[in-house]
Amino acid sequence: DKGNSEAQYHLALCYDQGYGVEKNSELFLKYMKLSAEKDFFDAQYNLAQYFQDEKKGNNPELAFHYYKILADKGRSEAQYLVGLFYNKGKG
Repeated sequence: DKGNSEAQYHLALCYDQGYGVEKNSELFLKYMKLSAEKDFFDAQYNLAQYFQDEKKGNNPELAFHYYKILADKGRSEAQYLVGLFYNKGKG
């Protein structure tokens, strides 16, 4: 609640896994997004994967958004995935 991005990230994981709390996808997203907005790498990457997953977030545009943020910071794995998204869209 005091805005610590790492704590928000770990709290989001607790809500995702039901660790110490009931599983809650809305609270998972809330805290993961708060952490990502504070530039926490793990949260941004986790959201990208979440939105890429067809059984969970199923939102390729948001997945690309978070991968692009990371790619622009020089994260090679995200640069690779942005390239895959771009090429998939081309054809």
